[in-house]
Amino acid sequence: MAVSPAFPQGERKRKNRVKEDTGSIVFKIVAYILLVFGLVLVVVPFFIIVSTSLQDRNVNVFSWWPERSGWDAYELVFTSERSNILVGFLNTMWIVVPSMLVSLFVSGLAAFAYAKLHFRAKKIMYAVTIATMSIPGTVLMMPSYLWYSIIGWAQSPLPLIIPGCFGSAAAVFFFTQYFSGIPQSLVEAGQMDGMSFLRCYITVMIPLAVPAFVGQGILAFVGGYNDYMGPLLYLSRTDVKTLAFMLVELQSYYGGQRNSDAISCAGAVVALIPIIVLYLAGHKFFVGGLTAGGVKE
Repeated sequence: MAVSPAFPQGERKRKNRVKEDTGSIVFKIVAYILLVFGLVLVVVPFFIIVSTSLQDRNVNVFSWWPERSGWDAYELVFTSERSNILVGFLNTMWIVVPSMLVSLFVSGLAAFAYAKLHFRAKKIMYAVTIATMSIPGTVLMMPSYLWYSIIGWAQSPLPLIIPGCFGSAAAVFFFTQYFSGIPQSLVEAGQMDGMSFLRCYITVMIPLAVPAFVGQGILAFVGGYNDYMGPLLYLSRTDVKTLAFMLVELQSYYGGQRNSDAISCAGAVVALIPIIVLYLAGHKFFVGGLTAGGVKE
């Protein structure tokens, strides 16, 4: 009976290596195709917004780049009597920034207690805090509005400022993981020097967690900056309306005009500028803060 000759050991290894290299090349090709596709989905809308915002006021046909460009849409955005973008931006700042700063401090303080202190029912309290993250915001929207109406806050910015000052469950969770990676010996050294709990948090933990605070601060700011439902429910006076609310009013006011798309896109570009500047100023801390919380030494 004939016996098929066996491949030499080296030839078999070479064939396996070729198969592995071929599979790796195919995987990279597919991965790069998906990444380019995702990049196009993200970048193209921004390009369309910018190009549309530069259209001439007499042109109402979409083109990838306008043949007759101008700054008419941006002029209307800043000079419109219906919606003052600068006032909306200032209103957004004084509503979002104070609440964000207090929220970061309170969330970090709670996380410091969960991560470094020992007290009764700590695990239960932490579990309840994290469990609140699973409650949809829309479920609490109507009860919150009724409650704020009872206490006289419904037509003021207070519902957008005061509740946020009590911290965020998501920020508490993130800071707890971050603080858990800081050596306990630093806290004990501060206590031996006579530091109180609050002073140890301010002078020891906060300086060590600057990247985490910056990262969470950017996320909190962007969330408040883009919020539309809150101002829609509670802000009826024009002098306190936020930027997101005024952009919608601007779009609805000029919706029937020829260059309504250009005006809407120009308002979106103007609203994007502060976010881009904020990210460019703190992107190193932002990336470091988000990644460091998931690593323990």
